[in-house]
Amino acid sequence: MIKEDKETKHPYYSGRYHKLVTFLLAGERYAVQAELAKAILINPPIAPLINVPDYVIGLTNFRGQLLTIIDLRIRLNLPLLKADQVVVTVFQVDNLLLGLLVEEVEGFYRTSQARFQAVPTGLVKIDKEYLAEMAKVDGKVLVVLDIKKMISRTGRFAETKAA
Repeated sequence: MIKEDKETKHPYYSGRYHKLVTFLLAGERYAVQAELAKAILINPPIAPLINVPDYVIGLTNFRGQLLTIIDLRIRLNLPLLKADQVVVTVFQVDNLLLGLLVEEVEGFYRTSQARFQAVPTGLVKIDKEYLAEMAKVDGKVLVVLDIKKMISRTGRFAETKAA
């Protein structure tokens, strides 16, 4: 089910809107464009890998294809919180399928494009280059990640800049 904010439910609303998949990382709300999301996997079997960056936690089988799993909390230098289950969101960017481990998927959301603005410097701990925009929706801050910028043209996860 897609959640809608009050503005997009208004019968006369005809503006543009964002469709997003929302999830929690380090206890904060983040989102990615819903059209990039392909699936949500709960507790998939993950085969660990050696000699890879620490944020690459392993591989799993997704519909007959090997899927690389990235822990976004480690990748974005966020604190790790204990989770009751492993939740992997599968995204497709161009021809690359990538699984991103998150703490919890809240669901799909549709909200007015007018609510969004650029992310102010210093407001979020993540490198601003990977942030698309933010909004206050239903009383909560929602930060939209630009997953396309996180992935380089070679299909590898782009390196973050040292702070």
